[in-house]
Amino acid sequence: MLDLWHYMRGRPDDELLRSLPGDRIGAVQLCDAPASVPPGMAVATEGLNHRLMPGNGDFPITRILEILRSTGGLNNIGIEVFSGELDRMTAIEIGTAARRILDREVA
Repeated sequence: MLDLWHYMRGRPDDELLRSLPGDRIGAVQLCDAPASVPPGMAVATEGLNHRLMPGNGDFPITRILEILRSTGGLNNIGIEVFSGELDRMTAIEIGTAARRILDREVA
């Protein structure tokens, strides 16, 4: 599992990611966030409540997807976002937005 939020909030290492056999990555979870955790916010709070839909933050999503595509690691890709904004949306609205984003980001 490659969870983009954990990757970016840990110690992102694109060379290490490139070295992983793509068939060993069973799923990819996309999200976005500011380049750094907002001042005064705990990392856990951000991760559980303030993730953004892909394309709405500063994560290098295109670069990461290009690496995964080159290794064959784009397997079972989806969006994992925890946020108050999505909590106020219907399931249809969330699904429609997620599909639009996946079509754009993975194309």
